Amino acid sequence: MSVIVLQGFARDTGRVFLTSDMIMTNQQIRTAIRSGWPFFGVTSQGQVMARYVPFGPVFRWKRNQMIPTPLQGEDLLWWLQANDEDGKEE
Repeated sequence: MSVIVLQGFARDTGRVFLTSDMIMTNQQIRTAIRSGWPFFGVTSQGQVMARYVPFGPVFRWKRNQMIPTPLQGEDLLWWLQANDEDGKEE
């Protein structure tokens, strides 16, 4: 059994384990997206988001894998805000 750990994220045979050090406020996630630095967090809508390399794409957990989001930068922030206002996830 192999376990991959990244800043509080553990993956073991397809299960995701969330820990309290992973939870970020929406403002912290927005700041991390703007800063360009790596981060790993969960939005208030329960979406797992991460950037693995400085100024690289932001990834989102979907169907048991991390995929790059189609939107980046300020467009991604707008999308997150719209999701928060609608109160639903894509």
